[in-house]
Amino acid sequence: MKRLVLCNPLLLIALLTLLLNPLAYAQQSNTEAPGTLTVGTKPAPPFAMKDDDGKWHGISIDLMEIVASTLNYNLTFTEKNLSELISDVEDGRIDASIAAISVTPEREKVIDFTHQYYGSGLAIATPEQNQPGWKNMLLALVSPHFLATIFLLCCVLSFVGVVIWLLEAKRNSDQFGDSAARGIGNGFWFAAVTMTTVGYGDKAPVTLPGRVVSVVWMFAALILTAFLTAQLTTILTAQSATNLVTGVNDLRDARVGNVRDSASQRYFTENGIRVTGFDNMDAGLQAVADGKLDAFVHDQPLLQWRSTHSEQAFLVLPEIFDPQSYAIVVAQDSSLREDLNVALLEVLTSHEWIAIKKRYLGW
Repeated sequence: MKRLVLCNPLLLIALLTLLLNPLAYAQQSNTEAPGTLTVGTKPAPPFAMKDDDGKWHGISIDLMEIVASTLNYNLTFTEKNLSELISDVEDGRIDASIAAISVTPEREKVIDFTHQYYGSGLAIATPEQNQPGWKNMLLALVSPHFLATIFLLCCVLSFVGVVIWLLEAKRNSDQFGDSAARGIGNGFWFAAVTMTTVGYGDKAPVTLPGRVVSVVWMFAALILTAFLTAQLTTILTAQSATNLVTGVNDLRDARVGNVRDSASQRYFTENGIRVTGFDNMDAGLQAVADGKLDAFVHDQPLLQWRSTHSEQAFLVLPEIFDPQSYAIVVAQDSSLREDLNVALLEVLTSHEWIAIKKRYLGW
């Protein structure tokens, strides 16, 4: 046998190479045999969805599969709730997490993120249509716009009342005399009944200047009455027949919900807005449909997807605020992060990424 080896130089070289380079052989074997990544996820359509047979798909899932294939990894997806997607990566129970997980400073303190792969923001879901009712009508009567209009009207009537009192106090003391309070009050009453064309006749100016002012006020009141009628009708109709929330500025005075422990919580805390937390988006949207909430705030692409793939009655407002970005969650100082970043950059500039977005979003 020794003679055979010595006489065959090619076989001898192969044996020496194997003996002298065991590490190179081991590395080659590891490259050929793919490893396995355990990745946490949760339902977040259209980024992560599970079929009836338990298979995951969606924008984030498809992206992760391409990235893993590029790095020669097999994937095992495991379902977690939102807090577990962070804590289980931190504790090393899973290798990474992906769904629609927003990058936030609070999360960065305990885990790391890869490069961002999708950017969006928060949006507001409101009831599809509020029916007019006594509650909305009462709210309309104490709305800032309605009260401001009434205040302006009282100021105008008071001004006319003061002018009539000054002109009539001496020669018409029975109606506008005695005291300033009584005279101005009667002048206010005269201006009001004249403007509304009620015309009781119990108060009337007798001086020439007083009557001239009264005639001018009569014509001016016709125009003012038409304007105020249109203004008040618009306010009452709009307030009683439409949603209480029309944009982000209305959230402070509304009944607002969000997903508990989600990235949107930071926005509410910073802006001092009271919010009711729900376990998931569907529960919050159902509360909106049932009239228990005036608005539900969540990630815009998730709300938009649900609005076109659900029978729940709600409307997604076009305004987007508090920008959010999605990324893959990995442990701090993880060597996996750099590999994922390189693979992500390759995929995000490829036609495969365009095809994924078009498949789920239509663009």
